[in-house]
Amino acid sequence: MEVIAKRRLFRIANESKIPLIQRRSHADYESFLEENVHTQQIDINICAGLDAGSSASSRVGEAELMQGLYTDNDVFEVLKGMRTNAIVGNGSFESESLSQFWSTFKSPFQSVSLEEFRIQFRELSPSFRHFGMDDGADVFGLMFRFECVVFKLGKTDSATDFTSNFTKIYSKVDEARNVKLARLCSRQGLPAHLRGSMWDLMVQSDMTQDVGSYAREQCVPIKAQIAKYSLLTDRLILSDVNAWCKNDDAFFVFEDMLRSVLLLWSRDEWVLKNSPNASAGLSGDVGDRAGKKELKICGKWGIPVKAYPPNGVYPFSGLSCYAMIVSFLHSELDMVYMTFRELYARYFHHLHTISCHPQSLPNLLVTFESLLKALDPLLYLHLTQHVGTAPVSFAFRWIMYGFVGVLDVEQTLLLWDRILGFDKMELLSAVAAALFCFRRERLFCAQTEKDVNVSCDSRVLKE
Repeated sequence: MEVIAKRRLFRIANESKIPLIQRRSHADYESFLEENVHTQQIDINICAGLDAGSSASSRVGEAELMQGLYTDNDVFEVLKGMRTNAIVGNGSFESESLSQFWSTFKSPFQSVSLEEFRIQFRELSPSFRHFGMDDGADVFGLMFRFECVVFKLGKTDSATDFTSNFTKIYSKVDEARNVKLARLCSRQGLPAHLRGSMWDLMVQSDMTQDVGSYAREQCVPIKAQIAKYSLLTDRLILSDVNAWCKNDDAFFVFEDMLRSVLLLWSRDEWVLKNSPNASAGLSGDVGDRAGKKELKICGKWGIPVKAYPPNGVYPFSGLSCYAMIVSFLHSELDMVYMTFRELYARYFHHLHTISCHPQSLPNLLVTFESLLKALDPLLYLHLTQHVGTAPVSFAFRWIMYGFVGVLDVEQTLLLWDRILGFDKMELLSAVAAALFCFRRERLFCAQTEKDVNVSCDSRVLKE
């Protein structure tokens, strides 16, 4: 994917005549620092450099900017061309035809079987009560079992009592700042008003106890970097946010927040050091590629950066979806960004990266196929052999974008509660398989790929 991204980046730069990196005027720099360093939003016009070279940028098609440096279709085509053997328990290799029969994608790891899944995710059993799902049900007895610690609520007389009791337990865990119990709570869903605090506890407590102060300290120097120079990739990011937010009633109100979060992320060298998929990107001088140790812009102002983009990750179509997941957690930009940064380095990068990691996108797709074949082999056979389409070609985008836009916002957040609680990405594969089983009757009526596409449309799934 890096080769595709570099090629498109240079093509956009050459056609638009916009430099990859450009220092701002002193007036813009001072204006930015005065207006943005301590605010909850970044001035888009200044940070994107849209006030300069706008006529040149019009030479590049709007669709070219919106698709980023690569798209989900690019990732899908690369995945379809993968060829590998599966690794069995003793470290030897097993034939693809035996371990991954009828599979569209190949993975070097054995996928999680249905039996293993039931053991690893036993708290998802119907015998456990879940916040956000059982709120309106009569609840008898059993609630939480935290290893040797048991919270027992007894029978509740109403949905209000049920929610109140859950919230009391969660509040105590949050006050205790106990990461282990927070993860166990998260496995059964979190109330909206505690979700931000609990997520931060699970992903940031190992760095600091005062997340607010830490977030502000981290973001001030990054905002200063935005004030100093503009990047061509800023335009790609802003176009992606606009494309994903403009037609979404749930997220369009967060458009300014999402832009600010991703602009901070694009310049954060912490991502380059801590995200496994980040690389130095372009090396040498941007202007003449002279092979110097640091990347520099030619001309009047030299701007040394260690990589391009500075965070080491090329923007792609759909990047905004990951920021959308955290946009409901906090109202402060710095807090939203820090949560997003940690989640990207721990989880989100797996969803668009092709690697041999057990929780990488290829393995999640293979796990999806394995679970669907185990849950409903007749449906899988119907779709692949009779209709002639692979279920994974539809589930692929659901998984890659973390179900943003597929499920309702609250359902998406409840899903990610459980991903953080179990610290396992395979839940995305399980939900994708469950959605196919949920639409079983419609899918069995499908005779063409178009029929399947209609049944798997996100608007239909939300009904």
